[in-house]
Amino acid sequence: MVRKSLVVAGAAVLLAGCSTTVAGSPVADPSGVPKPDTGSYATAPRTIAPMSEKVQIAAEAFRMVAIIPLATEIDGAIRFGGRPSVGRMSSTIKSVYGDGVGAALAGHEVGAYTSGTDKSPSSDSTALGNQLITGLFRFKDDAAARAAVADPAVMGEDKGFGSGKPIPKTPVTVPGYAEARAYSKASSGATSVVGLLASGRFVLAAYTRGPVEQVKKFFDLQLPALKGFAPTPVEKFSTLTRDHDDMLRYTLAEQSPTVFEAALPARTLVSGQTDVTAAQKDFADTGVDYIAVAGNIVYRARDAGAAKTLSDRFITEIQTLRKGANVETVTGVPGGRCLKTPKYPGATSTNSYCVVPVGRYLAEVSDAQDTRAKQALGASYLILQGAK
Repeated sequence: MVRKSLVVAGAAVLLAGCSTTVAGSPVADPSGVPKPDTGSYATAPRTIAPMSEKVQIAAEAFRMVAIIPLATEIDGAIRFGGRPSVGRMSSTIKSVYGDGVGAALAGHEVGAYTSGTDKSPSSDSTALGNQLITGLFRFKDDAAARAAVADPAVMGEDKGFGSGKPIPKTPVTVPGYAEARAYSKASSGATSVVGLLASGRFVLAAYTRGPVEQVKKFFDLQLPALKGFAPTPVEKFSTLTRDHDDMLRYTLAEQSPTVFEAALPARTLVSGQTDVTAAQKDFADTGVDYIAVAGNIVYRARDAGAAKTLSDRFITEIQTLRKGANVETVTGVPGGRCLKTPKYPGATSTNSYCVVPVGRYLAEVSDAQDTRAKQALGASYLILQGAK
């Protein structure tokens, strides 16, 4: 229904431009059509800056993300995703895998990891739940990867979070992988298992608050996927791209540029969806092939009908996760809808989530300020008018 009205409006403009309006027929006054409030946002497709060295490294890392098994493949209960991390990230590795593993993997050329949890964003439970983090770290050669896994620092004591108190580690065996190094440790009221395995010039790294069998399952799935992967040489990183079919032109600019500004295959980014299981079905049903991430997110679906279906699915899923959220329409944005929800269960602060389908595209925005979210949606709607 929404798309039909837009098509009719577009046709009327085209006919008027050709001076073919039939004498005596009513003509709508353009000044009477509501315009979206766009605030200070740009409302036209933008020029994308050249890739920096960090963005080039991230482009290769995103290729690696695409072959990392989804957490749901390892344990179906771990369906709630987190944003992947990509690039050269020694300090990040320490915060995720611990000081020892961070020191051992410090020499990586490029790395990537994804994360997931079995704890719903709507849960008010104080229990941590299970978390699974799986990553790939590429070294200059096979020997460097093996040396990283064999580094004594891997089994050295880590510092406790928020304190200098060391945390001892207990060696564990990953079933079927005698060459792997793994340990368990107790921290912050939970026991976790970390496992490392060298395969060629790559190190596979897993962290879980579940059983060691989840580390084994990750290795089982990752090794075959790695065999068909062709790494890009460091000197060729500059030949990689972060865009596809100029999709980034139709996104809003980030407030501060990051390495996450990219248009990537849906499979690459599905691990970062709030509900990975639901997103996989949504993308398959609506033919989403690429997703552009910047100051907003733009999904490319099969056609206009599929984009509308995706919009409906997203709104329903957010309402399911965030009880009590009411749908609001947005003036001047046909098909645009917003939900204002608590940032977390019991919070008084809110976050506004908005979507609008435009042709085969769906724009998605989220902001702590409701007015700004709606302005971003209005700008997204106008920008996408020219997208093919």
